Amino acid sequence: MKFLCPMLLMTMILLSSSIDVFAADPTRPKIDYVKPKQSASKQKSKQPLTGIIKKAKGYVAILDGDVYKQGDRFNGERITKISRTYVLLSGQQGTRRLTLISDLKSH
Repeated sequence: MKFLCPMLLMTMILLSSSIDVFAADPTRPKIDYVKPKQSASKQKSKQPLTGIIKKAKGYVAILDGDVYKQGDRFNGERITKISRTYVLLSGQQGTRRLTLISDLKSH
């Protein structure tokens, strides 16, 4: 009986302390996860044209992080021309020009 009481007491202490292990740590920073409204590739940016690359068979354009060639569709518009400094898009709204850089005039 003398041995049983200390064992029982020790078991009670261990059980009560193990409950605290599963409790939330008050010093741990709170992390909130926010679900994005749209993926980055689906968002329409004000300036989707971020680069033009010269290839052996012409130019390719980088629009919103993806690579497109002439004839491809981007956001419902057809890419009708890719030049060294601009991309022409044609759609139901008409034709629009996306310029990478302004043409530099040599002096």
